[in-house]
Amino acid sequence: MFIVVAVLFLWKNLGLYFEMLSTVLYIQMSTLILVILSVGLAWVKLLMSVPNFFTQLFSEEYIIPQEIIDTTDKTGGSGENDWEYQYDHNDQDDLYNLNDLDDLGSQDEQDDLDDLGDLEGLG
Repeated sequence: MFIVVAVLFLWKNLGLYFEMLSTVLYIQMSTLILVILSVGLAWVKLLMSVPNFFTQLFSEEYIIPQEIIDTTDKTGGSGENDWEYQYDHNDQDDLYNLNDLDDLGSQDEQDDLDDLGDLEGLG
């Protein structure tokens, strides 16, 4: 409703007749009014918040945020020492697992060679 009144008021102040007001001109003028109002309100809001920003910036209560680096283990440990102990403790288990994988890998390779030999015999 406000936009309609604003468009008609501007149209009359420009000295134009209401009969000349077409739909396209009405839409253009109402869009222009909306843009001007939006930009104007944004500037007012920005200018109102600037003094508050500088007040907080120079007050004694203002604390500059600092990044806190979390060095603790996610399982509740105290840090790097737990990880080193875990690594040393599990090192022997990893060697056993690698040996198991080597055995499986050699069996797979043997199966592949057997399959290749079967294919060569067909040709």
